[in-house]
Amino acid sequence: MKYFLVLLFFLGCSRETIKGKDVVFVVFDTLRADFLPIYGSPDVKTPFLQELAKQSYVFERALAPSSWTAPSTASLFTGVFPSQHGILTGFVVTKRLEKNRGIFKYNKIPSSLKTLPELFKERGYSTIGGSDNQNIGKEFGFDRGFDSLVTFSYKTAPVLNKHLLEALNSIDKKKPLFLYIQYMDPHGPYHRRDPWYVPGKDKKDDTVQRYKSEIEFVDHHFKDLVDKFPRLKNAVFIITSDHGEQFWEHGKRGHGRTLHRAETHIPFFIRFPSKKDQTRINEPVSLVDVMPTLSEMFGETPDSRWSGRSLVPLLKGNDSGVRSAYSELLFIQELKRRANYRSILIQDTQLIERVDKEKKIKAFNWQNDPKQQNPSFLESDDWAVQFMRSYIKGLQILTSEEGEMILDEAHIERLKTLGYVM
Repeated sequence: MKYFLVLLFFLGCSRETIKGKDVVFVVFDTLRADFLPIYGSPDVKTPFLQELAKQSYVFERALAPSSWTAPSTASLFTGVFPSQHGILTGFVVTKRLEKNRGIFKYNKIPSSLKTLPELFKERGYSTIGGSDNQNIGKEFGFDRGFDSLVTFSYKTAPVLNKHLLEALNSIDKKKPLFLYIQYMDPHGPYHRRDPWYVPGKDKKDDTVQRYKSEIEFVDHHFKDLVDKFPRLKNAVFIITSDHGEQFWEHGKRGHGRTLHRAETHIPFFIRFPSKKDQTRINEPVSLVDVMPTLSEMFGETPDSRWSGRSLVPLLKGNDSGVRSAYSELLFIQELKRRANYRSILIQDTQLIERVDKEKKIKAFNWQNDPKQQNPSFLESDDWAVQFMRSYIKGLQILTSEEGEMILDEAHIERLKTLGYVM
């Protein structure tokens, strides 16, 4: 009987694989975890995501590698952190550059690193991508490995869906499919999405209500895409976000300001159609873990340069060792006036260090202080600080690659609308 149960366990795990299966990877831009009912939100309704989560491994403590789109998504695509791949900000325009309409210089994903779509392309997949965030495009190297990638600047989910359906209807039906989607709708400026919008009690509360309506709006249209292309219903779904959003918990609204939980705690779950129930995993994980995880599922040898760690042992319930989730918010030279931060979540402690000033390191209890209002201050000899120092020291810095472009009026106006001019 004992050996029979063990056999059943491994047969169950073998069904939850991605080999030859369609994979749908969805990034909901700027979606913080605690605004989803999956993570305890009492008043946001996302019925489609809830339905997918019933057959999912749900990661309770997933952190974004940064609180900006381009660096965080580049880490998702490559398995290394922003300081390693070199993309620190993406399309962020300084006031000087806006005034002079000069040449915008930027780093892009190093060609030596395999990207997420390339991983699937090499395994014989049709690779289709669509992003409504202009940062996720060919300029930064995100197009590598896609048969087709369309990039917009906040055209909304229905427009993105329309173009994705056109691409999906032309794929080779004999090949497995990798579909990557980056919806922009939760990102500011938040719109009043009817019928989901409920007016707020005051200006700040109304801002939050608009954000909530965007989440319900995009859940509805994500379901619409799946309904209109029924093949997707039996796919493996990987659902996440690139970063969260602060709503004055630490003085301001937005993201790319700090590495507090509001800006880095993201939804992350993996749905297998063969899975019968939901499994919740409490260990800290990061988007840099995605590439090692998928690589192991394909039976490949991991890249020694990856900073991420495969999640497969967690899915099987036999993980060993201490896990942590590291994040960093570093800026290009022209934005040095912005504060630079590093953070790590280990066990129940999240450390946040401002690296450009001599200050004690803040520590927050993840379990008892979810809004992070009551920091303690650690000295350099504390075990958690030593752990973070050792972790940072072990990061391998890679050779970055540069690009440049001239920004026109239309491009700068789009960046202004999204808050990318500083």
